[in-house]
Amino acid sequence: MRDRKSRPWRDTPNVFSVAFSPDGDTLASGSDDGTVRLWVIAT
Repeated sequence: MRDRKSRPWRDTPNVFSVAFSPDGDTLASGSDDGTVRLWVIAT
């Protein structure tokens, strides 16, 4: 079995939904583990 360092995505949750904020500066992602993450994408 490979160690986690060789496959860092192995235990990561699957993203099932994404949405942009109306101003386009933030992205929200929802995962199968119930996690919602906000990403600031404005440059």
